[in-house]
Amino acid sequence: MSYIEEDFLNRKNQEFNSNQKEMTESEKSNAINFLKSKNLLKEIKNDLETLGYVGENANKILLYLCGTSRKQKKPLNILIRSQSSSGKSFLIDTICSLMPEEEVHAITSLSPQALYYMPEDGLKHKFIAIDEKHGADEAEYPIRSLQSGGKLSRAVPIKNPSTNLTETKYVTKEGPISYVDGSTDTSANPENANRCFEIYLDESDIQTKAVQNEQKKAYALESLSLDEIKSAIRTKHKNAQRLLKSIKVIIPYVYLIDFPCEWIRNRRDHDRFLSLISCITFLHQYQRETKFHGGDNSPLSPIPYIEATLYDYETAYKIASVVLFNTFRELEKPLFDFYLKLQDMTKELASENNIEPEEFWFTRKTIRENLKFEDYLLKKYMMQLKDLEYFVVKNSGNGSKDQYKLASTVNKEVMLKGLTTPEELRYKLNAKDITKKEEADLQ
Repeated sequence: MSYIEEDFLNRKNQEFNSNQKEMTESEKSNAINFLKSKNLLKEIKNDLETLGYVGENANKILLYLCGTSRKQKKPLNILIRSQSSSGKSFLIDTICSLMPEEEVHAITSLSPQALYYMPEDGLKHKFIAIDEKHGADEAEYPIRSLQSGGKLSRAVPIKNPSTNLTETKYVTKEGPISYVDGSTDTSANPENANRCFEIYLDESDIQTKAVQNEQKKAYALESLSLDEIKSAIRTKHKNAQRLLKSIKVIIPYVYLIDFPCEWIRNRRDHDRFLSLISCITFLHQYQRETKFHGGDNSPLSPIPYIEATLYDYETAYKIASVVLFNTFRELEKPLFDFYLKLQDMTKELASENNIEPEEFWFTRKTIRENLKFEDYLLKKYMMQLKDLEYFVVKNSGNGSKDQYKLASTVNKEVMLKGLTTPEELRYKLNAKDITKKEEADLQ
């Protein structure tokens, strides 16, 4: 890289460096070595486990990428939907603890107008984390505006003291922001949901056991040395984040990617998937060659960029195929998982009674006794499935209990249809290279 090109990159990143904490040479070297790690995402996953967040590998990497994407033109946004005590707040707090304090707004409650009165550049390229979504319900509209348009603009009447006349003043706050919130309400506002990745936390017995084992560490001898280790991890990540430079990401194979297009929301989903690929590349910028577009004999000033690799696509595919599959299904993930358990229960009990599963009737009590579901949650799921006509309901009247039998069968699919797989992309890239070589041979 020439002196002119390096100077250009430094000037482009000046806005990110103005409020940054000073690093020692040792801290800087440690952060750069981390960013150059060949197993960067694995190291991030391991660090998050050391900080106490076990399991949920795809979800915690996605949320880390969301925080990182604040420095990009099109940041990521995430809605975390899961039951109380599932770990939403701890996940958000853990990720926030790895981002530079000066670039994070961790908020428990947000009034409708609060974002309009942030300091100049108080929102620009910041990570906004709402611990519980209900604490920001009234601020939904300005948050959506920041997510879609990258800025806020509001006209307010103000009296001019000189003329004593009321005049209109425009209040503008520049974004963009990356955003996450958590909620126990799995039915997200569609206006919010189609701007975000929706993720659901693992509520299985296996994950609960893993969490309990992790909790025990705080009372074991090993806890005496953990605080210092955790502090070093947080410092390393914050410094690494400060060293990430604003640089354009190009996806050279972007026109080879197929994406589902059955629903109108897929337009935003597609753009969000490309942003995810871009963010993975952005995080690996210390491992990517910086190229320049323009310069030399071109009338354009040199524009630096890095290119997404096939590895970046594979990583994005592994994360997004699961997240988007859960999003595109008719049944939300918690409801889908519940219905799968109902199917298994029905098959087992029907077999014991020597009848076909589709002829087996059951009550809510049957489910409580066999699946150990809390009644408030059971009522909620049963009502939703009834509204969606997944049950046949029989009411005998005279105060008798409703009886149910399954009206539909769902399959435990694991693949998102319509999205180019890494194998398909690799084949297309090879075919494209062969075509280019053949064309060159003909010239």
